[in-house]
Amino acid sequence: MTAPLLFGFTLLRNGIKYDYPFRECLRSLRPLCERVTVALGRSDDGTEDALAEFDCLDLVHTVWDESLRQGGLILSQQTNIALQALRDQAKARGLRGAWGIYLQCDEVLNEDDHAQIRADIARADAEGADAVRFRYLHYWHDYYAIGFSKRFYPQEIRAVRLDAPVESYGDAQSFRGHRKIYESDVPIHHFGHVREPERYQKKISEFGRWWHSDEQLAKMDFRVDAGDGRETLRYLGPFPRCMRNRMLTHYGRALDAPLPHEEKKPKRVFLLGNSADFPSLNGRIFAEEVRWGRLSEARSWAADAIVPLAPNWLERLRVRSRVPDRMQLR
Repeated sequence: MTAPLLFGFTLLRNGIKYDYPFRECLRSLRPLCERVTVALGRSDDGTEDALAEFDCLDLVHTVWDESLRQGGLILSQQTNIALQALRDQAKARGLRGAWGIYLQCDEVLNEDDHAQIRADIARADAEGADAVRFRYLHYWHDYYAIGFSKRFYPQEIRAVRLDAPVESYGDAQSFRGHRKIYESDVPIHHFGHVREPERYQKKISEFGRWWHSDEQLAKMDFRVDAGDGRETLRYLGPFPRCMRNRMLTHYGRALDAPLPHEEKKPKRVFLLGNSADFPSLNGRIFAEEVRWGRLSEARSWAADAIVPLAPNWLERLRVRSRVPDRMQLR
């Protein structure tokens, strides 16, 4: 099975002003790709200068259309500009069968997942798929809280075959025009809601204009409320290594200090299921001790936390997960 060539693409505007983790995004994407294309909107905060650290970036300079103020259409329009530029480059070089990996600049990949991403895209290509859908981890105002209410989409397409008639649409949450989707269990880490508070508030307030008219905005309240009742679960998994310094800054710690999960781990975590069915989780749970098996074994072991990955019907009745089925592992 021949691995296809991979190229990255994204959109960006005022990344510093709005505290996007765009550097971390590109650092996590760049090693996977031959080159990365960025649709760079006109910025007034030094964002373009900050991109100088990256090699193999192709910048497409754009000006955001102020008339596109419905449904976040400006985001899909900018995404498609980057995608088309990437397609033009592939055509000019005579490349066939290449794929594009798309990340928004508040999305980051775990470096340890790169090999699996390559394998999944190669398998998708071999099976005749033209899109790959990945899982999502949405961090809600804290690096240890994962949102799972209806507001948080569980999967989205983030890799597309460049010669397929696929396009971004709406507010660029996903893509359409694909014929066959390959499902990957690799997660995209979405950090859009974990930012410096003032710049996060500015982003929320000013980005509303891409969905609403001035009249509508005058009646709306964009104040951020981290305790707005959205359900979260504690996150016990690995973080992208490129996020470490940003996380330390978030918690007000020195850059050589340990992070909270490195200081104190949960004692006993029991995963309902068979470890052979979830190889990507083995050795990647923050806990002093992790065991797998059935509910009866978990209770006899006096686990501090029980995670129902693949419970049988009886265990589903006895361990009621608050997470909707569509958000759980397949």
